[in-house]
Amino acid sequence: MPELPDLAVMAKNLMKKFEGKIVKSLELHVSRKTVATEEELFGALVAQKVKSVTREGKELRIKIGNMMLGLHLMLHGELRIVDGDPPKFPIFHLNFGKESLYLTDFQNQARPI
Repeated sequence: MPELPDLAVMAKNLMKKFEGKIVKSLELHVSRKTVATEEELFGALVAQKVKSVTREGKELRIKIGNMMLGLHLMLHGELRIVDGDPPKFPIFHLNFGKESLYLTDFQNQARPI
């Protein structure tokens, strides 16, 4: 069985990659498990700067502007940094211009909070 990625290491690497970058757009591909609508997320996160990425329990938390975005990976969720075609099974993604951060899960269980 492959070793699961450590969320603390993942948070540290995402912090290096995206700290200070501005969210250009976002898309919510699967909305049934989110608390906020795509419009609410768009209004709160787009045109804001990434301030930090941390791990809180089983979630990655991305501070964007004055808001906190939680990403719960569940069992099979993955984060993918893409600069071309979107990956399979997208749940949510943040577009930073040249690159996008995708939350994916073939079981559709992972969720942005």
